[in-house]
Amino acid sequence: TKAALYGFYEELLYDLGRYKEARNMLGKFVRAHTVKLEMQHSRALVEMESKYELRKKSSQIELEKQKSKIAESEVVKKTQQRNFVIVNVIVLVIVLVLLALSYWKIKKNNASLSAALTDREVLLKEVNHRVKNNLQVMSSLLELQAEYTPEKSVRAKLLEGKSRINSIAQVHELMYSQESLVDLNMKEYIELLSNEKHNLWKEVNLNVEIQCENIKLRISEAIPIGILLNELLTNSFKHAKPSGGSLKIDITLQKIHNEINLLYSDNGHSSFSNKKRGIGTTIIKGMVRQLHAKSKTIFDNGFQFKLTFQPQLNGKNSYS
Repeated sequence: TKAALYGFYEELLYDLGRYKEARNMLGKFVRAHTVKLEMQHSRALVEMESKYELRKKSSQIELEKQKSKIAESEVVKKTQQRNFVIVNVIVLVIVLVLLALSYWKIKKNNASLSAALTDREVLLKEVNHRVKNNLQVMSSLLELQAEYTPEKSVRAKLLEGKSRINSIAQVHELMYSQESLVDLNMKEYIELLSNEKHNLWKEVNLNVEIQCENIKLRISEAIPIGILLNELLTNSFKHAKPSGGSLKIDITLQKIHNEINLLYSDNGHSSFSNKKRGIGTTIIKGMVRQLHAKSKTIFDNGFQFKLTFQPQLNGKNSYS
């Protein structure tokens, strides 16, 4: 290089004793060396600037990549959120549609069931009304036959048959007049039986006391009890001979735990006995068997009849 060449000449001229020329050559060497250093410095600066720009561009590229990734991530996130909202809206709409269809079907079924229940109630009322009318026709026929029968014993039997039919007809009459078509109010039924019987035996000086809880029984149980009470009342009116002259009848119907208890008593001397077996006794025993009940007859200062059974409800032991 020039700086090295100037340095060589400067040393050579100095050794030759040509100091003035050597000094000039030294000045050239210094200037050439300074230019060399400046050029090296410039090249270093250019190289550093180039590396800086390269690093800057790399950083910008990396930053742009990061921004692009973030933007893509935001787009994906927003897409997922939008899809989630859309799916939830679709599911909600489907659920609402299914609920609406289910509600419509339930409402339709309820309307059908309500109409069917109304038709059933009307039909049952009509059935009870027709059964009651048919039984009343049979009762009237027996009464008419009794009027044209000269034999007192036969006439009495016909009237007893009429009374038994009336005890059944009264069940259907009550079922037709009350709201419930399933259960029968036993207090009303027993009072109706007692009044009906008293109207047939007006000549008897009678005092009937009925103690009945708010018990309701199915028609399949009310009818046997009605027939049974009809026989007991008939027996008391016909055969009981109280010592005081006034016939007193007590009828108690109550529920104890899961059982229905019926207690019938009068202050007379009944014709029912363990030895005699008439039609009244046969009917009573038949009704006891039909109710799957336990019964007991006591003759002590009058007549007592006890009946205990478990009421049936939809095939299970229960009571109202």
